[in-house]
Amino acid sequence: MKRKISELSEKERITTLDALYTAAGSLKGREAMKLFLRDLLTESERIMLGRRILIARLLLTGATRRDIGKRMRVRPKKKIPRSYFCWLHRRYSTPQWPCWKGPPGGDMALPCRRA
Repeated sequence: MKRKISELSEKERITTLDALYTAAGSLKGREAMKLFLRDLLTESERIMLGRRILIARLLLTGATRRDIGKRMRVRPKKKIPRSYFCWLHRRYSTPQWPCWKGPPGGDMALPCRRA
């Protein structure tokens, strides 16, 4: 069942992601989403996804890498992935906090290539 992304054609990649987005988009409510994710992902994958969301919330509050490292028990020197900032930018960007500046008081500003 597992295939490397590099082995997929662009059309297969788009079709696969479209199926995921369509299925997720058809869900109504927290309980339906909970059941969907429970059926789709392993517990480890759900935990990793949840931790990414928690880290994103901390970034929104302006937490530093050190703060996040202590709270979430992750290596604070490890670079925060650009995808976190792009996701935050697409969802929460304001004139006071454009993507390239990062969260207020934060120390992790990265430009968003997909903005």
